[in-house]
Amino acid sequence: LADYRQFGEELRFQTKFDGALNALFGVFYSHGKFVFNTDAYIFPVPISPVTNTYTTFKRDNGFTSDSMSAFLQLTAAVTEQLELSGGARYSVESRNSFQQSLPGHLAFAAAFPGNLRLQDRFRDTNLSPEVTLRYKPSRDLTVYAAYKQGFKSGGFNISQTLTAAATVAAGHYGSEEAKGGEVGLRSILLDGALAFNATAYLYDYIGLQVQNFDPVTIGQVVANAGKLRTQGVEADFTLKVPGLSGLSFHGAAAYNKATYHGYVGQCYGGQTVAAGCNLLKAASGAFTSQDYSGRTPPKAPRFGGALGFAYEMPLADNGMSLTLSGDMTHTSRYNLTDTLRPDAVQPAFTKFDAALRLKGPDDRWSVSLIGRNLTNKLVVTAANDIPFAGGTGTGTAGTGVLADMSAFVENPREVFVEVGFKF
Repeated sequence: LADYRQFGEELRFQTKFDGALNALFGVFYSHGKFVFNTDAYIFPVPISPVTNTYTTFKRDNGFTSDSMSAFLQLTAAVTEQLELSGGARYSVESRNSFQQSLPGHLAFAAAFPGNLRLQDRFRDTNLSPEVTLRYKPSRDLTVYAAYKQGFKSGGFNISQTLTAAATVAAGHYGSEEAKGGEVGLRSILLDGALAFNATAYLYDYIGLQVQNFDPVTIGQVVANAGKLRTQGVEADFTLKVPGLSGLSFHGAAAYNKATYHGYVGQCYGGQTVAAGCNLLKAASGAFTSQDYSGRTPPKAPRFGGALGFAYEMPLADNGMSLTLSGDMTHTSRYNLTDTLRPDAVQPAFTKFDAALRLKGPDDRWSVSLIGRNLTNKLVVTAANDIPFAGGTGTGTAGTGVLADMSAFVENPREVFVEVGFKF
């Protein structure tokens, strides 16, 4: 059960002077309130004679947040073809969080005690500047270079495991900052028939906020990675085929290299010292952490691409039309788990979609036959260890026996009919 409410308002003011200098400035405010309840049923047991429940553990969690910022951007027309813009955003973040355990099943009272409560008050401020230089040699061509900084507020982990030893400090995670730049090209070519865009970028995410599921304590672990660097190139195009009215092709491709730097984080359940769990020894003598430096983060494929077409043809002179379209997407391999289990890898895959659409006069109605994932690729997007399955210890206590995983799988092949009307 979850309830989330948010209110936000932004005021923007923009000048349009005849001179070379103009400005955009404004303020933003947002207030949010989030409360959710978690009831977990892990083992099939008889009803508890004391608390009258089957629930393994119960808890309430939530926060209230206030975000305020003021921003200013100045734009100067250096020449008719060259434009320089720069500005900054100043942010103030405030968050009050809580988590509270409720009495669950008596059999699990020792592992998941009830009537515990932790509260936290988080405050932070940030100034994020940016600057962009644009060169427009013609109406249909723009080249730009930009440096940008960004900010994501930190807070308190309201999904950590609640025990008598849990502390507010253990649930803290810091704010995340992004710094980097990009260069890009935006163009319209072949007398408007071809639109082509390309971008090269490099960004560092300092204090990257990462989240792992701990199957031993059955809780979420939120922490800050030292740094994540992401760099790559991406491009896309749309081509209207000259001489063939109604036929167009479109495509996109992206190469992205993402790498952790200076990040020591959680081991996966069962991971041994030989498998890399050899850092941060706990009081029990077992290591709890591994070095992620130089490794690719989860769910970050190195390459992705898409290619498709659309062909629309009129039907006689009655205003009706028929459209045939098809798309192919390809994604390279990636790891599924936040702890980068070596056996949790989604191999590279390619998907195909197609559609046949009949439209009425003035597009007032349409009937479509749509096929998605026609080759029926079963793709896993994320996975977590199942609690109490396989090995639970880590480091010197690691068994090398890995837990079973529960996974999130994208939809298989889908074929359906869609009918639409415009009034």
